[in-house]
Amino acid sequence: MAENKAAWIDSPSAYPLSIRRAPQPAHGSYLSHYPLILGEDAAGVVEDVGAGVTRFQKGDRVVAQTSQNRHCHGFMTKNPANSAFQYYPVAIDYLVSPIPDSITFEEAVVLPLAISTACAGGQNWEDDPDLGWSSVGATAIQLSVASGVNVIRTASFANHDLVKSLGADSVYDYKSPTAIEDIACALKKTNLIGVYDAISADSSFEAVSTILDILNIKVSVASVLPSNKEYRSVCSYLR
Repeated sequence: MAENKAAWIDSPSAYPLSIRRAPQPAHGSYLSHYPLILGEDAAGVVEDVGAGVTRFQKGDRVVAQTSQNRHCHGFMTKNPANSAFQYYPVAIDYLVSPIPDSITFEEAVVLPLAISTACAGGQNWEDDPDLGWSSVGATAIQLSVASGVNVIRTASFANHDLVKSLGADSVYDYKSPTAIEDIACALKKTNLIGVYDAISADSSFEAVSTILDILNIKVSVASVLPSNKEYRSVCSYLR
């Protein structure tokens, strides 16, 4: 195997990252101090496979989420080999997917974390409308539509055509002074099953709460960050 290199962060807030030699992937211990290897998603060519892996072989073009627990696998396993920002990260086979020649590595590498985050918030939803917005929301829209769910989404007016092309049934301009009332009015005609808040800021929590108060209903709200700010930096709090 060729020499391994990785992107290292050498001190708090250091930028740019330092690209330099790194140990070959092997069982390791979590480095609770600097330097350490970062990274979640990876795309490239398979260099080697472990015993029992039959879905892939050397030379396959793949995209991988190096996280077995959805987020920060290197932190969770205490093994820097599972961090993505290096030449040869190690990923578990069921979190690896082949990619066609028509998709570049740069295009593919943005997908794994967005897809897993969207999936985590959309579990157990039936075929009725859900409300979602933002970049992870773009992935959630496509997954929802593929599952038979009708989607109502907010976006800036400039992005309405893009959002509709992803499959959203209705799109509302979140900058409109009547956005909350308009959305609530539209939802009265549906059987709302859930809200996907991909922003998870105070403004979005407030907007969602106001809409549900107007409708006088209780539904599941999935957010990428907890409403309690004290826990927003804790990886396990993906709701």
